[in-house]
Amino acid sequence: MRIEVASRVRAAMGLVLGLALASASGVAGQDRAAVVSEMRVLLDNDCVRMQFHDVAVGEKTPMHSHPRYAVYVFDAYQARITLADGTERMSVHAAGDAFWNEATQHAVENLGERPIHNLVLELKPGDTCSAGADAQRTRADITALLRSFLSPGENPT
Repeated sequence: MRIEVASRVRAAMGLVLGLALASASGVAGQDRAAVVSEMRVLLDNDCVRMQFHDVAVGEKTPMHSHPRYAVYVFDAYQARITLADGTERMSVHAAGDAFWNEATQHAVENLGERPIHNLVLELKPGDTCSAGADAQRTRADITALLRSFLSPGENPT
């Protein structure tokens, strides 16, 4: 089971890392950490911010913004997404899903029977990550993070 999860995480992170390193520009977004104080940030550098997005059963996050971002879903969930203009939509994902979103402002309400546990990788706006040295540093940072994450006894799920 652990090998299967590790394999899914590696595959998702390869996709997410490729998206992050291929993108030289971003869209400005409000710092989600300012409105979700318990947010767990795993990596934050000039190029990306990697974080866990956890929402308890029945919980609704405050309205917050993301720049362009990719998500890896650890556990299946069902949530109501409320956009800044009041529009609502349902978000239903299975464990192992990976998806991409353009910059957005939203609130997330967990309507399921299990906590939402996602890995979110936000692309930093601007061209601070366009140089090759930054891309190499980001690759090394994420590789080190994944090795630590996939080590026995280190998986937070």
